[in-house]
Amino acid sequence: MTAFFIAFATLMLAIANGATGESPKPQGPLAEPRPFDIYLGLEPKRIHSESPLSGTQTFPSVLQGDHVHHVFSIENPTETPIEITEVQLCSGCMLASRSRIIPPGAEGHVAFVIPTDALGGQTLTGPVRVQTNHPDYPELVAHVFLEVRSFAEIEPYRIWLQGQSGESIEAETTILPNPDYPFEIRSIRARKGLWISWNLEEVVIDGRRGFRIRVSNTRQKPGPYQDVLFIQTDHPERPEFKLRVEGRIAPPQ
Repeated sequence: MTAFFIAFATLMLAIANGATGESPKPQGPLAEPRPFDIYLGLEPKRIHSESPLSGTQTFPSVLQGDHVHHVFSIENPTETPIEITEVQLCSGCMLASRSRIIPPGAEGHVAFVIPTDALGGQTLTGPVRVQTNHPDYPELVAHVFLEVRSFAEIEPYRIWLQGQSGESIEAETTILPNPDYPFEIRSIRARKGLWISWNLEEVVIDGRRGFRIRVSNTRQKPGPYQDVLFIQTDHPERPEFKLRVEGRIAPPQ
């Protein structure tokens, strides 16, 4: 009798805990299957700074692949609101945000980002112009100066795959590591990888060891597309950098 009660209690406990022999029902909404995975890459190194919008803003040198985030502050010393009517950034700068109206006695801003993936070994320089509706401050100007140290010579940075549907479409890029930042390529990942394939080989160009990446189009349907190749290295300063891929597939003739 004791054994019967023990078995009965065990059965009731199992039922209470849901151990009925059936597969448990999923809780919450089911995740919809995706046709492909998207790889967004490692977070770039972000360098932040802020200064008044005047004179020359000289940034410390950065390594190719860093993202420079800067905020120009704009004071309104008047007794009336100032409207920012237009912002013009120099080539290589991307507007992040800006004030529209600066109240009297308050401070506005213009924020921008400088991605340096394609600027290795170059110096970015140029004006940032802000137009307003105030007669005393019709235009405010500051100049930016940024030196970008090269991690690798990449030629070209943007890979174009252009041709007609049905024909072989290939392009290649060469990568020569900066001797100050020697590295090996561990692997290559695509953001989407739907319409491209690629292969990697080592090369020697003008006595310098480097890499060649050949990219092939696999899309048959005419139309444009974009993708990104993430080049993963063994260097701690830049474990990953990007190459842009642009596809332009025309109908067959």
